[in-house]
Amino acid sequence: MGIKVTGGAGGTRAFLDDLVGMSHLLRTAVATLTQAEHLAELGRLQIGGCSGLDMGPQNHRLDDILAALSGPSSVTRHAATSADALAFLAKFAADAYANTDNGLMHMFTSALSSLPVALVKGGGRLLTTGNPIDAVQQVLTADPELVNLAADASPLPQLVGPASELCDDGYPIVTETGIDDSCPAMTPPRSLNDIVSGLAERNDGASGEISVSFVVASDGSRHAIVDIPGTKSWSPGHTSDITSLATNLRAIQGRPTSYEQGVLDAMSEAGVTSHDDVMLVGHSEGGMVAVDAARDAAVSGQFHVSHVVTAGAPIGKTVGSLPHTVQVLALEDRGDVVPRLDGADNPDRPNITTVSGGPDHGSIGANHNLSGSYLPLARSVDASDNVSVRQFMAGAAGFLDDESMVTERFVITRGY
Repeated sequence: MGIKVTGGAGGTRAFLDDLVGMSHLLRTAVATLTQAEHLAELGRLQIGGCSGLDMGPQNHRLDDILAALSGPSSVTRHAATSADALAFLAKFAADAYANTDNGLMHMFTSALSSLPVALVKGGGRLLTTGNPIDAVQQVLTADPELVNLAADASPLPQLVGPASELCDDGYPIVTETGIDDSCPAMTPPRSLNDIVSGLAERNDGASGEISVSFVVASDGSRHAIVDIPGTKSWSPGHTSDITSLATNLRAIQGRPTSYEQGVLDAMSEAGVTSHDDVMLVGHSEGGMVAVDAARDAAVSGQFHVSHVVTAGAPIGKTVGSLPHTVQVLALEDRGDVVPRLDGADNPDRPNITTVSGGPDHGSIGANHNLSGSYLPLARSVDASDNVSVRQFMAGAAGFLDDESMVTERFVITRGY
């Protein structure tokens, strides 16, 4: 199964950072060359000040050399001018690429490129089923960038903030429900497929159920993996379900939520410390919460979140707030509209790798499903030799090569 990878070690942004770095080095070279020219000019003035004396042919040759290194036509001046021009062009190129990659035109072009095929598929579905809702689903799943474009161009993003204020987020109540002694919960992961499988298993639990797993090496060192499932209630009103609409409306803006605080509280109760490397793994709403929790943990220093894995999560407008020390792998099924709901592509940065691919089932729900769409995509990532993918997996090796695992379950509910 083919995948598309953006960002990470092999992404455009990584090369843009190299361009910016080269621009800084060239600016430094310009300053050094300019200083050298001034020193050469001072040397000439000193020799000229002694012109009444017999300085000999050796000093005349020195004067000639200094003359070649100073003045408007000198080698030094030409080198400084050339280096300054190259520095400007390198910075200009980096800015131009970044603006093009992040701009609305990029999104517009991406959406239109797949539109003809999407319309044909939608028309075929309408003729086959006679159901216009099915036909619209087929169009959107065949060209999910339309959702990105619509979300960015519509007034909806401006309405999310006021709407979230109407939904009382309450406060988290964390209940420890015991050790999970099932075989999957006791078997350390060895691949991304195993990581996503663990998330899928937790997703089958109760609303608000998360888990904190300690994977332990033979020397006793440990890493923590936290599984955070997504939405199970779309209620806009008071509800004890922490995964409800109130969390979605806040998390998509990057605002703190009771769900996020509940995750942090559960980690503390499980015994995670600031010395443990932590991987947060989230699906959909859980992916947004994972990004926000990683950001806030970095600010507070309470936990050391080194890795985040998201599946089907709209994090384009929030993941850029993470420090470069947090490595992110964002999985997006090519037909899943949910990651596009924030109207923003994930930024292309060396620490943020986005992988899209997977099957298009022609259904919004099926394309967003962990087992049907994101597990196959995870297996494709495991098989990929892409440089960004391989570097992320190499950095996550500590979570994938340990000897044993203990998983503790928690249920987070909302109180008022």
